Amino acid sequence: MSSTEDSEENVLMLQPPLENSESVSEVNEYHSERKRSVYGPKGLGKLIRLNLSGMEYKTWSSTLEHYPDTLLGNAKTRKYFFHDETNEYYFERNRESFPAILYFYQSQGIELDVY
Repeated sequence: MSSTEDSEENVLMLQPPLENSESVSEVNEYHSERKRSVYGPKGLGKLIRLNLSGMEYKTWSSTLEHYPDTLLGNAKTRKYFFHDETNEYYFERNRESFPAILYFYQSQGIELDVY
């Protein structure tokens, strides 16, 4: 295997030897697309960055869109909280309670047992 250093993120990437059918340009194109994409595996949608009073969370848009009648699940209402400078949605809310809210979205409605 050969290694190359990614100058943008200083990440060491190990690349397998080229297959006979692949050209160097095909491999380079594939890797450059992977680095630029904010979209996950097919069906997950875009990666969303949420900032709740300084605590950052990330989730897929498809996770939030299971509940389109909610603030996070509706892209039209969520857009009012988007900040171009930081490329994230910022909410000034109680950040200690948000993990339970995000878990609700991620589990598609399974509630946590709270004692």
